[in-house]
Amino acid sequence: MALVLSLTAFLSTAAERLDATVVNVIDGDTLSISTTGCQDCRVRLLEIDAPESDQPYGDQSRAALIELTGGAGARIELATDGRDRYGRILATVYRDGVNLNAEMIRRGAAHVYERYSDSPVLLELQDEAKEDERGLWNLEEADRKKPWEWRHAGVSPPDWDAIADKVAEMLTLFVDVIAELIGSLIEWLQAFESDPAA
Repeated sequence: MALVLSLTAFLSTAAERLDATVVNVIDGDTLSISTTGCQDCRVRLLEIDAPESDQPYGDQSRAALIELTGGAGARIELATDGRDRYGRILATVYRDGVNLNAEMIRRGAAHVYERYSDSPVLLELQDEAKEDERGLWNLEEADRKKPWEWRHAGVSPPDWDAIADKVAEMLTLFVDVIAELIGSLIEWLQAFESDPAA
């Protein structure tokens, strides 16, 4: 933990600092926060990628971030660095001066996100977690798939033609049902007009 504390200044290159309250911990690298001018905003922890919730160690990773942040209602500080393509605030998250992004790596609760980080400090923390078999590094190798590989494994783009065909089929069925109802209503109205007593 002392190592993480001493690395806080080194790891943070962010432009803006925000005080925030944790609303919810979504998973091991995403929080929902409340801060001035932004209620229930999503925050993505910079430079790390935690196992997905349906991936081995996903639940434990989320539990680690809940513990580190203090959970819902806890006060944290963010060093923000813009937004990602999903509109989430990108940030290094701190609680009581501890860099939680680095601490998630140190505990073996997340991977260094290789595509977005080449931090030698984070890579060293990850190597130490691997060596000590902490967190996800204690899993069988087959269960340690990197989250970005997990997300892309077996994922195929949507079959837009099949979707369009299904929508057209449903619309046709809907139109047929409406036409039948209108036809029945017209027959009833015609019968009523010819014999109002019936």
